[in-house]
Amino acid sequence: MDQAESNMPDTRLTPLSDVAPDEAWAMVEASPDGMLLTDEMGVMLFVNARLEEMFGSNRAELLGRTVEELIPSRFRYVHRAHRTRYRARPTTRAMGSALDLWAARADGSEFPVEVSLSPLETGGRFCIMATVRDITERHDAEADARGVREAVDAATDGVFIFESDSLLYCYANDGAAAQVGYPRKALVSMTPLHIAPEYTDASLREVIAPLVSGEVSSIEITTIHRRSDGTDIPVEIELKAERGVLGRPPRVSAVARDVTERLERDAAHAARELAEQLIADRERVAGDMHDLVIQRLFGAGMGLQAIQSLINDPIAADRVAATVLDLDQAIAELRGAIFRLTAAPDMSLSATIERVIDDAARRMSVQPVLVVQGDIETIPSLAAENLVAALSESLSNVVRHAEATEVSVTVRVEEQTLELLVVDNGKGISEADTSRGNGLANLERRAADLAGSVTIADALATGGTKVHWIASLA
Repeated sequence: MDQAESNMPDTRLTPLSDVAPDEAWAMVEASPDGMLLTDEMGVMLFVNARLEEMFGSNRAELLGRTVEELIPSRFRYVHRAHRTRYRARPTTRAMGSALDLWAARADGSEFPVEVSLSPLETGGRFCIMATVRDITERHDAEADARGVREAVDAATDGVFIFESDSLLYCYANDGAAAQVGYPRKALVSMTPLHIAPEYTDASLREVIAPLVSGEVSSIEITTIHRRSDGTDIPVEIELKAERGVLGRPPRVSAVARDVTERLERDAAHAARELAEQLIADRERVAGDMHDLVIQRLFGAGMGLQAIQSLINDPIAADRVAATVLDLDQAIAELRGAIFRLTAAPDMSLSATIERVIDDAARRMSVQPVLVVQGDIETIPSLAAENLVAALSESLSNVVRHAEATEVSVTVRVEEQTLELLVVDNGKGISEADTSRGNGLANLERRAADLAGSVTIADALATGGTKVHWIASLA
């Protein structure tokens, strides 16, 4: 060893010979942290008042005992090993060394601590000075902060925090990453401008300016977030300023909620309300047509029929008869138009048939009996449309002419054949009645369009009329 090295102080052991014992001990007693002196075997030689208070024991109870008795029993074996290694290579270890250390009070309760160690030599022997600090409050605060962070990370809403000066994100939770499709590590190198295409640097700074200045505590905006795949989602965002270190610009937190589903529900609700309003308007128009127009046409036809027998001129009588038939046809067509106006587009064929029958029942004060045989919901739409029209025409004839007290309707589907049978017990129909009028012509035309036929004859069992309408489903 050269002369320079021999003059260097020994940093491992600090002699206390230059400090008066009373002054040194006064410094120890005045320390806000717990302090103790142990020998190389860990036996406590001195403790200060703060350590007594911290562990709930007096000096008489502590001195002469090993330092392991201040540690929870589950850690004592490991601590002895650490103490042995430290004795072999003693160094000064400051507090805040990231070790998770726990101490045990006299009553068995445990609390977190930070410990600094300093090797020293006093009275010709090796000793260790330990400074113990109770960090319960800080430990609890950190635990609370971790709990808050974990709760924020688990939130389904996107939580972003960015610097108000640079606009760079400094935090993003899992919900934010899922919302915009970027990994959290990638987000912390981005700004809101990367995912909010509706904003520029200037416009975003203008929005957050009242937060940064402290004029307002929060701001709510509605915008879109552009995901990593290029798709846009509507979001509602609440912005707040987070006051941090004094002198540092505040950070801005943004809690973003994806409102796609809510907007879709609102749109669907608005569409339903519009559809319901449209149906109400159509039903009102249909009611006016039925109560005003049809009744007037029906009254005009009845009036013409009443004076027909008083007309001596055959040509005039035929014209009146033709006009009555035209009025009957107009009434039938109006009823069809009213039905189409009020029918729901998604109404089943069974429901449509029942609606036609109920409408006829209100006009003749007789409720027809309906019998359905086979699966009528599977027939093609063209056949269904003609079936409904044929039924409406047949029941209109019963209303106008039959004066029936019983009416039955049978709809039958067998293989490739569709049949409609309308039978009443009214006054019947003569051969002359079946040979004229647009009603029969319409029934025949609709049957012919489906390669079918129609027959109208007396119903022998009831004494009324039987309409048999047949169509092919091939």
